[in-house]
Amino acid sequence: MRMVTGRVAPALSGMIAGIASSTLQVSTSLSVAIIGGIFYTTLGTRQDPAAIAHAFIVALLSISVFLAVGAALGISLARAGAAHTSMRAAARPGFGPERERP
Repeated sequence: MRMVTGRVAPALSGMIAGIASSTLQVSTSLSVAIIGGIFYTTLGTRQDPAAIAHAFIVALLSISVFLAVGAALGISLARAGAAHTSMRAAARPGFGPERERP
């Protein structure tokens, strides 16, 4: 959340926090629906324990793939934001890591 709200003007931080909160709620609902759909599509009409275990494993593997993709996207966004911030600081003399501290 801080990564998102820290990139906007303080006057807009409340609006951005609300958008981020709404996005989290919608994404949670969608993820439950998608993973449930994967589980029940894999399960089909079978009700035996082996079929349920197989559908559960497929659903867990799907969650793992989605988490890995989300982590990769988060890391790439964080790196892009850090590069953008360092380029912006380098363009302004007196700002950034090379600045002398009092």
